[in-house]
Amino acid sequence: MKREKFIDTTHLCKIAICIVLLCSLLFVPNTARSATVSEEPAQKMLHLINEERKEQSLPAYRSSPILQQAAQAKLDDMMANGYFAHESPTYGDVQNLLAHFGLNAHCSENIARYGSLEKAHAALMTSPAHRRNILARGFNAVGIAAARLPSGGYMVVQIFARV
Repeated sequence: MKREKFIDTTHLCKIAICIVLLCSLLFVPNTARSATVSEEPAQKMLHLINEERKEQSLPAYRSSPILQQAAQAKLDDMMANGYFAHESPTYGDVQNLLAHFGLNAHCSENIARYGSLEKAHAALMTSPAHRRNILARGFNAVGIAAARLPSGGYMVVQIFARV
């Protein structure tokens, strides 16, 4: 007598779900998989910036996806190439960086590296040039990227522009 093979559809569904989950992990961009890069610190920095603007009766900056991409690219570049400077060996200055993303706008950049986001923000606010960017009337948007460093603390990139 011939035995028929029985296929358990519940088992097949579980296998299919596992395959889908594994594939989704494989195709997530590196920056999203990295344990050091997080959306939360960038949102916290945006909140700190907009609190400063509110105290000065200035409108809040809105988060711009294109500026966000540029800030993340600058942060990734600094971390990958081991430098901390406004001038990138890959992109040049912030104007060239934005041009790489197809944006031609008046812009400015803040970078910071401190033990906490609050200390980074405080340091930026005590620097006249960085403070000027945070409180600028000529900009309406910002892109922020922040990463926890392996040694502790954070590296932050803020790019301001009118978009």
